[in-house]
Amino acid sequence: MKRTVITVVAAAAALTLTAGHAQADTKRASKTAKLTGSKATCSLQTWPGGGLPNDHARLTCKVKDTKADGYVPYVVWRGDGYAATEFAFNRKGAGKSITASSTKANPDAGYETVYFKTCLTTPGWDRCSDEQHWNL
Repeated sequence: MKRTVITVVAAAAALTLTAGHAQADTKRASKTAKLTGSKATCSLQTWPGGGLPNDHARLTCKVKDTKADGYVPYVVWRGDGYAATEFAFNRKGAGKSITASSTKANPDAGYETVYFKTCLTTPGWDRCSDEQHWNL
């Protein structure tokens, strides 16, 4: 009888921890940014790392080179008031895709809005799509 009680308590504790983690770890629906020569489909996952909601964020993107023009597509992402990060440079060529992730922490305030866009490495200023965003 004692052994059954311990097993039930342990199972309940494991279930509670799992349920708490599932609520804290939030994945948002994918969004797509397009530009002639580049397409990026990205998903966002956030979680509390230091006690603040959404103070950690991971952007995972599939970046496709849609035009054989020699320019390299990539993704830029940022949170409100924080520096942008460039990642997922696709050097594989026309018609090819890569998938990459980038993780950031914002321990001071947590993220309220996360933005991303796709860009191309063109001479002079890089060309970029309109920004897509998630309000958290």
